[in-house]
Amino acid sequence: MTNDELSSQRKKARANLELLQMKKRAGLVSQADIDEANQIYQALINYQAPPDVATSDVSTSGGSAVPAAMPVSEFTALLETLTGEKAELHKQMCLRSNQLAQIPDAVNAKALVDEIQDYKARRNEIGAKIAFLKANGRLPDVVADPSPQQEQTAFMESLPGDKYELARLLKDSILPNLSKARAKLALSANEVKKVHYGQKVARLEAEAALVRARMNAL
Repeated sequence: MTNDELSSQRKKARANLELLQMKKRAGLVSQADIDEANQIYQALINYQAPPDVATSDVSTSGGSAVPAAMPVSEFTALLETLTGEKAELHKQMCLRSNQLAQIPDAVNAKALVDEIQDYKARRNEIGAKIAFLKANGRLPDVVADPSPQQEQTAFMESLPGDKYELARLLKDSILPNLSKARAKLALSANEVKKVHYGQKVARLEAEAALVRARMNAL
């Protein structure tokens, strides 16, 4: 992707932004449309084209290979797609939030609340991708999370074989951390922290059970 092509993409983004600003003054588009177009334009202004995307998909820094930024046309298309997806998820979240306000207090609205939280989490996830894309010119590498079974196996393999060491691990590390995680879970004010500390409590409870089982087997 040449500098001329990058300049062309920037000009198109600027022209689109200026057109939307004119439409906004005429009441034809919303401020959200302006903000999205401005985000794309600013991202293109800050975008650094890779030196030779056609022949290499990695660049080096300090001797280690790192993925290179994607071509500007792909960058622009991806940014527009992600921005649109984020806006749609935010819209759906707001629609359901408005519905929630109309539900009487006596009616169980858990299903609707769960939907709202799901849309919020997906919106935030895409927002994080957009931020990474703007900063790095590419999406983050996808690393598969280990399965609960894999985590459990790895934890079991790391345990000492001495009953005294197991008791000390339980008393000095796992149980204090479990107590702290439970306290933070109880004080969590938003759903993101509740999920985080809920998962941490579940993991530590499982580890405590595994340690006790190993102690009983010795």
